[in-house]
Amino acid sequence: MPINLVTGAYFDVALDLHLAWDVPFHWRRYYDSRRAGEALPLGRGQTHSYDHRLVFDLDGLSYTTPSGTRHGFVLPTARQRVSTSAAARLERTGQATFRAKAAGEPEVEFEFGHPERPARLIRLFRGTAFQQLHYDNAGAMALLTYGDEPPLHVHQDGAGRILALEWAIGGESRRLWQGEYDARGNLVRVTDARANAELFAFDGANRMTRRTDHNGYRFAMQYDRLGRCVWSSGEGGVQAVRLRFQAGEKRTEVQRADGGLWNFHHSDHRITRIVDPYGGITQREYGPDGSLTAETGPEGETLRTVLDDESGFVGSPYGPPAGVCLPLGDPWFTAANALAYPRQPMGWDGYAAGRHLASITLPPRDAHRFWQTSLPQAALATLKFAGEDGAAIPATPSRMAPRPASPLADQVALPARPAMPMPKKRMAQAVPAGRVERDPLGLLIGHIRPDGARCRWQYDANGNVIRHVDHAGSEWRYDFASWNHLVRETSPLGHATQFTYGPTEQLVRAEDAGGTITAHAFDLKDRLVGRARDNGARDWFRYDLSTGLTELGGPDEAPRVTFLPGAHGRPLIVAPRGGAERQCAYDARGRLTDVAAEDGPKLAIAYDSVGHRVRDLQDGRGTERAYAGLQLAAIIVLERYVTRYATDPDRMRRTITDPSGGRHAVRQLETGVFLFERANGVKELVQYDWDGRCLAKARYHGTESYAVWARSYRYSPVGALLTATDTTAGARVFHYDAAHRLIAAHGPRGASQRFSHDAAGNLTAAPALREASFLRNRITGANGQRFTYTERDHIASEWSDGGITRYRYDAEDRLIACETPQGSVSFAYDALGRRQAKTSAEGRTEFVWDGERLAAEIAPGGALRVYVYADGDAMSPFAFVDYAHLGADPAAGVLRHVFTDQVACPVLVEDHGGRPLWRAEIAPYGETRISPGARITLNLRWPGHYYDAETELHYNRHRYYSPVLGRYIQVDPRDIEGGFNLYGYPARPLDTVDVDGLAPCAKKAMIKDDGKDAALTAAKKEAQEVADNLRKAMQKAVDNEEMHPLNAAGVTLATMVVLRNDGTYEVVVTGNVNPANMPKRVREQIPEGARIVGHGDDRPKPVGQNDDDWRFPRTKPNGEEDPTTHKHAEQRGLRAVDCDDDAKGVAFIAPTRPCCEGCSKAIQTPWKQKGEKGGGWGGDNDNVSAHGQQPGRHGDFW
Repeated sequence: MPINLVTGAYFDVALDLHLAWDVPFHWRRYYDSRRAGEALPLGRGQTHSYDHRLVFDLDGLSYTTPSGTRHGFVLPTARQRVSTSAAARLERTGQATFRAKAAGEPEVEFEFGHPERPARLIRLFRGTAFQQLHYDNAGAMALLTYGDEPPLHVHQDGAGRILALEWAIGGESRRLWQGEYDARGNLVRVTDARANAELFAFDGANRMTRRTDHNGYRFAMQYDRLGRCVWSSGEGGVQAVRLRFQAGEKRTEVQRADGGLWNFHHSDHRITRIVDPYGGITQREYGPDGSLTAETGPEGETLRTVLDDESGFVGSPYGPPAGVCLPLGDPWFTAANALAYPRQPMGWDGYAAGRHLASITLPPRDAHRFWQTSLPQAALATLKFAGEDGAAIPATPSRMAPRPASPLADQVALPARPAMPMPKKRMAQAVPAGRVERDPLGLLIGHIRPDGARCRWQYDANGNVIRHVDHAGSEWRYDFASWNHLVRETSPLGHATQFTYGPTEQLVRAEDAGGTITAHAFDLKDRLVGRARDNGARDWFRYDLSTGLTELGGPDEAPRVTFLPGAHGRPLIVAPRGGAERQCAYDARGRLTDVAAEDGPKLAIAYDSVGHRVRDLQDGRGTERAYAGLQLAAIIVLERYVTRYATDPDRMRRTITDPSGGRHAVRQLETGVFLFERANGVKELVQYDWDGRCLAKARYHGTESYAVWARSYRYSPVGALLTATDTTAGARVFHYDAAHRLIAAHGPRGASQRFSHDAAGNLTAAPALREASFLRNRITGANGQRFTYTERDHIASEWSDGGITRYRYDAEDRLIACETPQGSVSFAYDALGRRQAKTSAEGRTEFVWDGERLAAEIAPGGALRVYVYADGDAMSPFAFVDYAHLGADPAAGVLRHVFTDQVACPVLVEDHGGRPLWRAEIAPYGETRISPGARITLNLRWPGHYYDAETELHYNRHRYYSPVLGRYIQVDPRDIEGGFNLYGYPARPLDTVDVDGLAPCAKKAMIKDDGKDAALTAAKKEAQEVADNLRKAMQKAVDNEEMHPLNAAGVTLATMVVLRNDGTYEVVVTGNVNPANMPKRVREQIPEGARIVGHGDDRPKPVGQNDDDWRFPRTKPNGEEDPTTHKHAEQRGLRAVDCDDDAKGVAFIAPTRPCCEGCSKAIQTPWKQKGEKGGGWGGDNDNVSAHGQQPGRHGDFW
C-alpha cells in the first residue's frame, strides 16, 4: 500500500464510481493519514474528487486539489486576468469567479459569495462542456448536473459528511454510493452501486489501520508514536513492508517481504537517491517547479522520460527481457506493442497496410454496380454480401461507391470548397468491429459482432472477470484469490491452469491442465533469476547493478551467453559459448544499426528520418527500401532487382512493377474487397472481413464464369474455419470442441480426418500422427519413433526402424545441424537469428532477408529467386522471379505467379501463360502433398514458414516446426509467455498461423484493446516522427539565422493521422502558416508526397464573428481573450478534414508546439450533432502527442 517515504503518511486514492458522460463523472476517494485530525467531506483524513478549494490568503489566492496539493497565486486583476504558479494556472473569469487548472486535474471554476469564506466549486470542465454543481440553502453540495443526464443527488449529514449519491436510472432513483461513519467521524464502510462493501478500521488517533476490499481481502497498517506508518502488509504477507525513518540522516529504510533492504534519501521532501539491496544507486533530479526532470540508474542509464531535443530519444531503463529468445533481434529490440509484421491473413497477403480493420463492412448486394469493372458472375457469387446468413446490413449506401455526376457539372464551375464550414467530424478512434454492451453504469458486459454473435462477461465484487461466454457460446471461468490474483483459469472442457504468486506478486509457479509445472525465481529487485520445469533447473540469469543482463545459463553452472550491457540495457557485446563474439551498435533512438562478428557477416540496418527501415544488409549485400513521402516506393534486392510501388492519389489503386518489368495492380473495390490484376491478365477477386480473415478468393481470366477458380470460407463467431468451398477441390467441413480445438475434417466423397488433444493442448492424434505418448508435454514416441531430449528440453534424436536422426543446437538454442539416415545438413544464422544459409549434400543455399520476411534465395547451383510482395508488410509473396544466376539482367528473369489459401499459404504456382507449374494440398497441421508432375520447387509454406526437405521440418524464424507431429521440436524461447505448452502449435491451424515461432496464446477474456489497433499505432508513430523532425529543424533554422526567432515563435506545424472512408490511415501536414513556405531546412523534413492540408482547395473558410460553435479561443497572458485561434494549426487542420468528403476524421495530432488552451478545448470538447451549439471534435489525450499536451501557450515563448 502507498506510504510517503519522507513523511511516513499513509495515503490512498480509490475510484469508487465512474459514469461515462461526455464530461466523465469520476468519484474518487483520497485518504491521507496526515490529515486524520481534519473533518473532511468523507470523514477524518478522507475526501473526494470534487473537493477543490479556493481561498483568499495573505499572498493572494490559494488553490488546493483533492489530493491536498496546494498552489499559490498572485491575485489576478481586471487587467492581468491570469496568474500562474509552477504547475497550475488561475484565470479570473468574472467579478467573483475564477477558473483553475492544475497538472493532473480537470479545469474547475469557482465562485466567491464572500471574500472571507472559501469559494464554491460551481463547474468542472472538459473542453467547453462542463458539469454544474448546485448547493442548498446551507451551502452544502446537493446536486450535480450535466447536459440532459438525470441530476446526481448528493446527500450529506449535519456535519457535512457525504452520506450517499443517488441517480435516476431508467426512471428509478438508484443509490450509486453510500458511506457510513463511526462515532468519531471516520468512514468505516463504503457500499457501491452493486451493493459491494469495502470496510475500514481506525485507531484512537483516527488513522486507518485496516482496509478490507469488496472480496474480503485485508490490508493492515501500523504507526509509530509520531504518526508515521512503519508497517503495512496484505494478508499472507503480500507486498509487506517495514519502514525505519532516520530523520537526522534524511533517509528511510524499507524492508520488503522478500527481505530486500532499500534506502531512500531525501531532500526538501523529495526522494533524491535510492540505494537498492545490491548497492545500486539511482539518482533523481528535479526542476524549479518540483517536477522530476531526470532519473539516472545504477549503471548511469536514463530511467525516466527525458526528452533530448537533439535526438528526441525517450530513455528506457529496460534492456532485453530476461529469458527471451536469442540472439539479438525481435523480440529484443521490438516493443511488445509494435509488431514487426501483420497478425491476420489480410495483412499476410498484403492488403492491410495502414487499414483499420474494424471499419470493414460487408457490401450491399448491388455494390458491384459502382465498382467500374466487369466481373464474372461466378466470381461475384463467391463474395459475401450484407444480409446473407444474418450478416449486418450497412445503414448507409456503399462507402466506396462514387458520387453520381451532377447534371450541372458541365455548365457551372463547382466551388473547390464549401461556402460555409462543414459539420464537424468526430475525432476518429480505433474501436473493435461491432458494438460493445455496457450496463447503466458503464461496465462492459457484452460485445456484439457485426454478424450478430454476442459474448458476455461477468465480474466479481472487485471488478475481475470471473466468467466469459465467448461469441460461440463457450464458457471460460477465472478464479481470483488474495489481492486480485488470478489463481485458476478453467476452459470450457473443464481443463484448469493454476497459478501461484510470491510476496511481491510475481508469478512463481504455473501448473498447466496436464500437470506440467513451471517455476520462476526472482531476486530482491524482482528480476527473473531462475526458471525450472518439473523441479528440474533449466535457466538462470545474472544482471549488472541495474537491469542489464550479463550472463545467461542453464542447466549447468557455466554461462551459455555472456553480455556487456550498454546504455538502456542494450548489449554492446554478445559472447555465446562456443561461438563468435558479436559487437553491437545503436542509433540515438536505441535501435540496433550494426553488428560485427569475428567470423560472420557484418549486419547494417538504417532508418530514414521518419523511422522507416531503409537498409538491411549483410556485408553490404541484402535489401534496401525507398519511400515517396510516407509511402513505400521501391524495394531493392541485392542492389539491382527492384520492385516498385506507386499509389494513386485517391488511394484506391496501387501499381506494382516486379524486377522483370511485369506490371501488376491492386484495386480496392470496397472496404475489404480487392481486385488483383496480374501482369499476364489473370485477375483475382479477394474479400476479407473486419477481423482480417479471408472470406473469398476467385481467380479468373476474362469474363467467362466457367474459367473461374473460386474459393469461399465461412467461420465460427470466434473465427474458427467451418467450411472451405473450392470449385475444383470440392467442399470441406471442420468441427471443433468447446475450447475451439480442431477435432474433425470432412472432405469431398466422404473423406474424413480425426484429431484429438489432451488437457495440456498436445495434439495426440491426427492422420499423420499415431500412437503418440507424452511426458510433461514432451512427446516421447509416435509413428513407431522414439524421441530423446537435450538438457535444454529440445528434441535431440529420433529413433526408428529406418535409422537415427540427431539434432544439434548452439548455445543460443538454435538448430545448427541435423544428421539423418539420408545425409547431413547444417544451418548458419545472421546476427538477428535469421537463417542465413543451409548446407547439405546438394550444396549451399543462401537466404536474403527484408526485415522479418524472405526477400530472395540463392540455390546451390547459383540460381537466384527473388520474391515479390504486394506491399511492404506482406508475409506471403504473390509472385517470384527466377534468374539463372546472381547478377543476371533483371529483365531476363522468369516470372511465376503464386496463389494462396485462406491463411496465405501457397497452393498454386502458374507460369506467365497461366499454366500450372506447382500445386499443393495442405493438411490442417501443415503436411503438404505436392501434385505429381510439378515442374518447379517451392519451399514456402505458411507465412513465416520455410520447408526443408532434408529434415521434413519448417524453419519458423525462431525455431523449427514438425508438420507430421503438429508441434515444435524446440521449446518456446519466450517460455510460458507464448503459452503453457512450450511445444504447442495453435489448435486452430486453419485460421491461425504462428508466423515467427513466438506467437502468444490468445487472450480470451477481453475484446481487442481499442488502443492496440496496429495500423493506427504505426500511423501515429510516423506522425510523431515527422513532427519531431519539423520541430528540431525549426530550432536549427533559428540557430543558423535562417529564420528570425520572433517569426519562429508564431509558427506551429502539425502532423495529423486522418482516417479515410476506406479504412486506411493517412499522415498529412498542416500549420498556421503554409508549411511549403518554410525555410528549406524545414521543408526537407516534410516527406516527399505527403499532403499539406488546410492551405489549398481544402482551406477552411474563416470563422465569422458569430460562429460561436466554431470558435475555441484562448486567454492571452494579459488576461484578454484571443478569438483568432481558429487559425492555429490544430483547428485549421481539423476543419480542413471536415471539408474532405473522403475522410472520416482525425485520429491523432502531433503539433510542433504545445496545444494552446483553445486548441485543447477544440479537441476535447464533446462532439455535438449538426445544428447543436458549442460542440468540438470530441477527442481526448490519446488524440494528441505527448509534446502537444505539455504546458504552454502559442506565441508566448520559443
